[in-house]
Amino acid sequence: MIRTVDGGRDLARLIWGMPTPLQFLKAPDAPDTGVTNIRNTASPHWRRWLGVAHRCVVPATAFSEYSAAPDPVIRRKTRH
Repeated sequence: MIRTVDGGRDLARLIWGMPTPLQFLKAPDAPDTGVTNIRNTASPHWRRWLGVAHRCVVPATAFSEYSAAPDPVIRRKTRH
């Protein structure tokens, strides 16, 4: 990722996702794999990372979401 730092540009390797809320970590010393889909942006946990300083542009040609309920025939959530 290229980001602006002190008026200049900086090339950085970053990990995709946001920090997992502490109550959802499996163990305090376990590695945090992060959260990639934030739906409740009103939660106080996310406010710190929702500002302009933490945004980036991700080029994409498509994306998908799982359906809310499993398909009754195959009994799995489908991507759409």
